[in-house]
Amino acid sequence: ARIVAADDAPDPSGPGGIEIDVTAGFGTEPADVPEPLRLATLMLVASWFEARGDDTAPGVAAVPPAARELLALFTRRRLA
Repeated sequence: ARIVAADDAPDPSGPGGIEIDVTAGFGTEPADVPEPLRLATLMLVASWFEARGDDTAPGVAAVPPAARELLALFTRRRLA
């Protein structure tokens, strides 16, 4: 990704700093999201629901292996 300042953008070092607007995703409709991502999301939410009330640290929840495999299809890999 690349960030380019608009011609009329204020000086970012001045008062108020900068504001960045980002457009991301696959579209505005649920059908725009690929089926594997929708299924992985359902699996993840179901896992959270099933584990509600469990004595785990806040924000710590394992991603189900099947959901992890579906999400891996959309993971960009790169060499460090």
